[in-house]
Amino acid sequence: NALASVQRQRAAQPEPARLAPPMPLGLRVLAVEDNPINRVTLAEQLRTLGCEVELAQDGVEALQRCRDQCFDLVVTDINMPRMDGHALARQLRDDGSLVPVIGATANATA
Repeated sequence: NALASVQRQRAAQPEPARLAPPMPLGLRVLAVEDNPINRVTLAEQLRTLGCEVELAQDGVEALQRCRDQCFDLVVTDINMPRMDGHALARQLRDDGSLVPVIGATANATA
């Protein structure tokens, strides 16, 4: 029967790739966030993706960590006290760092 043949063929095929767990990224990431709840949430999400995560509370702390250690990626809140994400990215570039910087914010206004 043709229907049974199609069902056997589908059963023999591997699960779609979208159902497979993602491969660990293996990146060393500095997560910069002034809100403690958001900081923990961001760290958990990055660890779920297979990243090794260091945390910083603001741009000043993040800048010092970047000067002392090497990271594959910096994920930073844009709006923070002392030094915001824009200033952090500018200072990293002024220091000669080429680490990719991803800016994020919960603020939907300009």
